[in-house]
Amino acid sequence: MSFVFQNEMDALSDIEQDFDSLFKVTNGQHPIILKEHLAGNVSLESMVILQKIINYIPYFTSKISEPIVWPEVKKRVVKYEPFISLDKPKYKRILLNTWNSLTTR
Repeated sequence: MSFVFQNEMDALSDIEQDFDSLFKVTNGQHPIILKEHLAGNVSLESMVILQKIINYIPYFTSKISEPIVWPEVKKRVVKYEPFISLDKPKYKRILLNTWNSLTTR
């Protein structure tokens, strides 16, 4: 699972060099991370891992105005979350290493 997560985060870092921008909701529209998940580039497992690390669901729920797609994705992430056990420090390290390495590229 960590291998897939690492690969998906590397691909996201090629799209967006600012990690926070992946989660930015502008004018109630879907953020980059959600668009990439819907496009099949970010797995449900990675969405759950990111939720466990940064807890983005409350923010998305308050900012995304679209009433159909986001609630469905949210429901899947929340229902799948109990089935994913992870070593939080390891996955945080993957995130930090991925985006910190951008400054040395």
